[in-house]
Amino acid sequence: MHSAHSTQLQRAIVEDTSTIQRWELFHLADRNGLTPPGIVGLKAYKVMPSGDTSSNEAFEWAMRRLQACNQSHKCYRLDSLFKPSRVVDVSFFKESQDVVLIDGSSMRDSRYAALSHCWGSFIPPCKTTQATLLDRKTRISWALLPRTFQDAVTFIRRLHIQYLWIDTLCIVQDDLNDWLAESGKMHSLYANSYLTIAATSSRDSRGGLFATARQPVRVATVLAGESRHDIFARPLLNHIFSGTYLETNEEELPLLTRAWAFQERLLAPRILFFTQSELAWECQETWDCECKSLGGSKSASSGTKHFRGLAAQTRLAIKTGIWHLTVTHYSNLGITKDTDRLPAFAGVAQEMMKYLPGQKYLAGLWSGSLQENLMWYTFSSTSSQFDRPQRIESWVPPTWSWASIPTEVFFNTAGKDATAVFEVIDASCQLASNSLFGPVNGGRLVLLAKLLTQTMVNFVDDSWPIIKYDRFKFRFYPDISTETVAQSQNSEKNLFDFHLLAGAITVRTAVNPPSPKPSDPQPRVEFCCLVIVQTQPNIFQRSGFARFCVEDLDIVQEVFGLFGEYQEVTII
Repeated sequence: MHSAHSTQLQRAIVEDTSTIQRWELFHLADRNGLTPPGIVGLKAYKVMPSGDTSSNEAFEWAMRRLQACNQSHKCYRLDSLFKPSRVVDVSFFKESQDVVLIDGSSMRDSRYAALSHCWGSFIPPCKTTQATLLDRKTRISWALLPRTFQDAVTFIRRLHIQYLWIDTLCIVQDDLNDWLAESGKMHSLYANSYLTIAATSSRDSRGGLFATARQPVRVATVLAGESRHDIFARPLLNHIFSGTYLETNEEELPLLTRAWAFQERLLAPRILFFTQSELAWECQETWDCECKSLGGSKSASSGTKHFRGLAAQTRLAIKTGIWHLTVTHYSNLGITKDTDRLPAFAGVAQEMMKYLPGQKYLAGLWSGSLQENLMWYTFSSTSSQFDRPQRIESWVPPTWSWASIPTEVFFNTAGKDATAVFEVIDASCQLASNSLFGPVNGGRLVLLAKLLTQTMVNFVDDSWPIIKYDRFKFRFYPDISTETVAQSQNSEKNLFDFHLLAGAITVRTAVNPPSPKPSDPQPRVEFCCLVIVQTQPNIFQRSGFARFCVEDLDIVQEVFGLFGEYQEVTII
């Protein structure tokens, strides 16, 4: 390594100590994408990224992706009957950069772009309210737009797209009826967008789309045969497709940690991500980035591939499993208002209904696989089981819906040999809007099931709670703080009554246990139950999930025999 190169690298690293970035060494592959002999163990990139996402080079790269998709893919299928209620016209004023809000019925071209961005704690002064709606339809000053909105307008003007949808401007933010109506159109809005632009690296609308990355530092030159090959160093690229939503770096890609952005990404036929270091592209058939380390893979990224594979599935069990994976991804994302958990997922549910014809959507669950959908649970490996989330207090989903708990949820993926030991008699939700997929105000579930009553939960040194009956112990996964349940029953914190509702018996064939804890045992037989508490005569609320795991089916049958006769159980 040349000393001059070493000095450059040391200077660059010292300048970056405040952000504590990881660095990588790389080289440029040859024209065939191969690593020359003599270069071992270094990442090879086919192209050096522009380093400036506002540059002509970056724009031309994005144009090539868009043109290739138009010519070779079937991602964009315009629904000529759909137009957004309102859009921003970016070409109305020829003499200035100002824009204007117009009704969708006035659009002369059906193409429009949509912006996906983080609100953060900053409220843009240009937001549309009941008081400013007429002003927005007259003129919106360029100076009033925050940087992200300005950058989005600048970019789509270069694409010769006249209309842009931005939620801040196109939804009347202080009109609940308008908000409910427009949030219920998210499926159509993003599914019919010509292009969705994602402000991936900005925490709020002041951050902008465009960014300039630190230029790579040449640190060495390697001789391979008669050729000379440069070795470069730069801060490690956090590729947008390198992991799932659960693994996304919140510091570098904050948008991908937000719940509302989840459906925007799943529904958009194609989306262009603006990151701190490069542009990235995703459509329904391929994904790529400027440095081409992804190679234009002919499949969806790990964050969306399961959901986008629904069209090829025919078995209900597989579709149900995909739904469970999608819910788990979504439930781990951040959301400012807990009451938005169902509205922010409404577009995903509406898309899912295409693959579940005849089924009824029930606050995040589906009627055709309700027995499996009810087997969800929460898990915390770090916090006390006393310190659990509280239920949502307005627009309240029923307690048997995962959406009633503002935390990450998992599903008991017990395998094909699970046998449900209860029946669903009836299930319904009270809608809070005109949308079948939006918020709800409670619900009612009637089951024919066996109960084990007067069970008790014990805690030892604030450890994992155990529900005990006779000599048998169930591991308990509480939905909410057990202290809250105890208070509702006027009981001590560590000892109070529950009812176990017999759920499913599984002779496990899967390799991994359902719990996210890899240290959990892998029993051959598992008995899963819903944990419920009685709040009114013959009326119950769900309080958690319980598992009884052994290696002998006879023991499970013995425990099941302790449950009472089948009876109607109503859970709200």
